[in-house]
Amino acid sequence: MTTTPPPTACDSTRLLCWNVCGLNNPARRAAVRAMVDNSRASIVCLQETKLQAISGADVAGLLGPDFASDFADGSSWNLIGVYGPQGDSEKMAFIQELRALASSQGPNWLIFGNFNLIYKVADKNNTLLNRRLMGSFKRALDVLSLKELRLFGKRFTW
Repeated sequence: MTTTPPPTACDSTRLLCWNVCGLNNPARRAAVRAMVDNSRASIVCLQETKLQAISGADVAGLLGPDFASDFADGSSWNLIGVYGPQGDSEKMAFIQELRALASSQGPNWLIFGNFNLIYKVADKNNTLLNRRLMGSFKRALDVLSLKELRLFGKRFTW
C-alpha cells in the first residue's frame, strides 16, 4: 500500500515557457498577456524576446501588475531555463554541461525550455534523426534523474 503525500505549493504551480520570437510588436505583446492570463501561470519564462532591455513597465504589461507574488512554503528550488544550441558539436557540449549541473543542484530543481534535442523518435516531425545525440541526451536525462513533464499546446515548433 502506498500513501499519497500531502499537497505542496508545487502541486498547483503552472509554468509557461514560450519562445515568443520577438516582443517588439504590440500584437505579440497582447498575445503574450492573453496567454499568461488564460494559463494562470505562476512562473513565466519568455525566450527569444529580441529585446535589448526590459523595464518594470514592460513586465507589468506582459504579466499584469499583480504578477510578482511570494508564496514561499519554506522549500528551496533551483529553476533553470535553457535554450539549447542548434549545431551538433554544440549540442554535445550542452549535454555535458547539463550533466555537470547535477553536483551543483539541491534536491529540488527544475530545468525547462527548448533543449533543441529529442530522446524519442515520436518527438520528431520528420525522419531526419541523429540517434547518437538522442542516446547521449537520454543518458544525461537518466543520470540526472530528470522526468519529462506533460506539455500543453503545440507539440512541435517547426
